[in-house]
Amino acid sequence: IGRVPSSRGGRGPLNDAADVSPERLRRFFNAEGDFYRVRREIREMILFATHNFLKDPPFSHLDMISCRNVMIYLNNTAQERVLGTFHFALRPGGILFLGSAESADNATDFYLPLSREFHMFQSRHVTIHSYPVPESVPNLAPRIVSTINGTPPDQTKTRERITFSDLHQRLLEEYAPPSIVFNEQYNIVHLSERAGRYLQIGGGELSQNLMHMVREELRLELRSGIYQALQRQAPVEIRDLIVTIADQPEKINLHIRPVFRLGDATQGLFLIVFDKASEPPDPGIVLTSHEPVAKQLEEELNRIKAHLRASTEQYEFQAEELKASNEELQAMNEELRSAAEE
Repeated sequence: IGRVPSSRGGRGPLNDAADVSPERLRRFFNAEGDFYRVRREIREMILFATHNFLKDPPFSHLDMISCRNVMIYLNNTAQERVLGTFHFALRPGGILFLGSAESADNATDFYLPLSREFHMFQSRHVTIHSYPVPESVPNLAPRIVSTINGTPPDQTKTRERITFSDLHQRLLEEYAPPSIVFNEQYNIVHLSERAGRYLQIGGGELSQNLMHMVREELRLELRSGIYQALQRQAPVEIRDLIVTIADQPEKINLHIRPVFRLGDATQGLFLIVFDKASEPPDPGIVLTSHEPVAKQLEEELNRIKAHLRASTEQYEFQAEELKASNEELQAMNEELRSAAEE
């Protein structure tokens, strides 16, 4: 907080400008003795302020947020809230820049990985239904209690206003085959009204993972189809699967459609359509029966092993960095102790 006034002044020593080209120094800075100061017209374009992103109302329509080495000190709940706040503040396609030990992989509904090496993530264009009001903002709205013809307000119904887009979506979910949208981590982000019949909630901790919730008869073929869609970057159709619902066998086709278009807000999402088996297959869609399931699972296992190996190497690299930082802190502590003794 104490650095905000000095940062607002835009004044720094000559040594800090050693890496700045002479052309930029002439264009954007003014020399003041042994210091350089950023030109006034540039300083007036920048807002310097203290901001608590856990409690304060967020900014909006930002192009980039740089928050490095802060989230590592927060628990999971606070990290989820911060990532949601940053997504609210960023415009669609905006960039989130995190520290070397931080990631937005737990919020794939909000962000796309832009560069894992530099921990840069791109904001998705998704609709936020509500944003929690920060605790520091008081509720000043007066409470109005009214009744109509003696009817309490909680029993008074108002006519719902919906847009044509919402109406179109509701009609599609009512008349189209059941469908599910999920992300690259297999977490369900949306499902149509009738898609629940193909899911089963087991005992234990509640999960949004599609592979944990889909009916057991569909699990193996579905995993194989998703893997093929990822590898071939093309729609996949799984035909003539038998699933038992309410003690009645039902033959269905699964249509898996991934999104790989660069720059698309839905990139990295998958759509599964549960269609009753009645129509002939589309010749432009891959059928999973062309390859044995065991071979597909073996390829997926090799891919998972490679991903695990890369994650292990990244963990070891970060552990070495933390060890080096710890040694530097110990050395600084020894120097301070020696200085105090002198």
